[in-house]
Amino acid sequence: MTLERLIILTLCLSIGCSAPIEIEPRTAAVEHPEEFLLEGKVINPKCVHLLQASISEHASIIVRSVILETCQESNLAYEGQQYTKNQDGTILYCEDPEDWHSCFSYRVLGRTANGIFLLYHGPTIGAYEIVGSEVTFDFLEGGKQEVHVLTKLGESHVPCFRSAQVDGNNLKITKRVFDAEAPRAFQCKDEEETIVHSF
Repeated sequence: MTLERLIILTLCLSIGCSAPIEIEPRTAAVEHPEEFLLEGKVINPKCVHLLQASISEHASIIVRSVILETCQESNLAYEGQQYTKNQDGTILYCEDPEDWHSCFSYRVLGRTANGIFLLYHGPTIGAYEIVGSEVTFDFLEGGKQEVHVLTKLGESHVPCFRSAQVDGNNLKITKRVFDAEAPRAFQCKDEEETIVHSF
């Protein structure tokens, strides 16, 4: 059993699916989307949040993939259905509106030429892809359904982030210089630096 199947099976058992989910290898029948949307709709931020490890974890990826069609309107991601969209395109939701620690947001920085979406969810930038797969939700009844699977490919911590641009397969990050030894309020210096990463 692959890691992806094991993770989905664990999630399925925890939320009470009627049968384990089987995911077939990706298929070209569902094309890679040009925008970070599902059928023209904003992707529920809770579905993206489910792929984030706690800040106390040593690993940045624990749950790697989520099926967008079933996550979007699910009870598991209910809070994310009540999202807000800021002027800069940031998608935000809070599990408890009175507690900002319970909030999560993402902003789409762009899409590389090879189909990788780059999202800023401060203070990290995550790399994701959306691919088409055929899923058998109930193996006793059979039948396959084409779905979109959001997969987290990795992330990087980017303190003192200012802006980013995607050009081809390159991500160009502009940030202020970070000084980990300085007092917390002064860790972001006035000088700026540029980092370029190729995907």
